[in-house]
Amino acid sequence: MAADRGLTRLTGFVSGIALIGALLVGAVAYKAADMDFYAAEYGKYGNAAALGMSGPDLLAATAELLSYLRGEAPDMNIQAVIAGRAQEMFNEKEKTHMVDVRLLYGHMLRAGAAGAALCLLGAGLLVWRRGWRRGAAAWGRGYLKALAAAAGFFLVMVAVITRDFTAFWTNFHGVFFTNDLWLLDPETDRMIVMFPEGFFFDLVEEILRLWTICAGGAGVLAGGVALFFRKDGLVK
Repeated sequence: MAADRGLTRLTGFVSGIALIGALLVGAVAYKAADMDFYAAEYGKYGNAAALGMSGPDLLAATAELLSYLRGEAPDMNIQAVIAGRAQEMFNEKEKTHMVDVRLLYGHMLRAGAAGAALCLLGAGLLVWRRGWRRGAAAWGRGYLKALAAAAGFFLVMVAVITRDFTAFWTNFHGVFFTNDLWLLDPETDRMIVMFPEGFFFDLVEEILRLWTICAGGAGVLAGGVALFFRKDGLVK
C-alpha cells in the first residue's frame, strides 16, 4: 500500500539523518581530542611563544583542559610554567566560560548518542516490518536520500564559513551561549591566545572534512546494499 511504502521511506530517511547527525558529533569529538592537531596548530600560530611557555607545557595544559571538557576532571585549576614561573593557567572568567562549554559539549555527546540509537531503532523497525533483506535495502535508499539532503546543508555551511568565518563564529556563540563570557581579551585571557580565530577555522574545516569522509563512506555502503538487493530482484 502507498501508506506502507511512505512509512518505509520516511523511516529510512529519518534513520539516515540520525546517523549523519551522529557522525557529525563523532567528528567533533574526535577532532576535539586530537592532540596531534593541537600540536600542529600551536606550531602554525606560535601559541607557546606568545604565551611565554614551552611547547610540551602548553600541550600538557591543553590535555588537562580537555579532561575537564570531557567531565574527567572536576575543575580547571591548571598550573603551568609561564614566563619561567609556575602559575594558574586560566582566570575566573575563562573558567566560568568553560562551565558553559562543558555543558554544551555534554549535550552534544548525548544528542549524538540519541542519533545513533534512533538510527538503530529505525533500521531495526525496517527489518522487523520488511524482513532483513528488504529492510536493509530500504534503509540504504533512505540513507542515500538523507545524505543528499545533508550534502545541501554541507555546501551551505562551506559557503558561509569561507565567506565570513568571523560572522559565523559570532552567530554560533550568540545561538548557544546566553552571556558574553566568550568575548575574551588577549591582554588578560590566555585562552584566546591558545585558541585564536584561525585555530577554530582550521578546526571546523577538519571536522567537516572528517564528517564528509565518514558520511560518504556510509553512503557507499548504503548504496551497495540498495543496489545489491535491487539487482537480486528483492526490491522493486
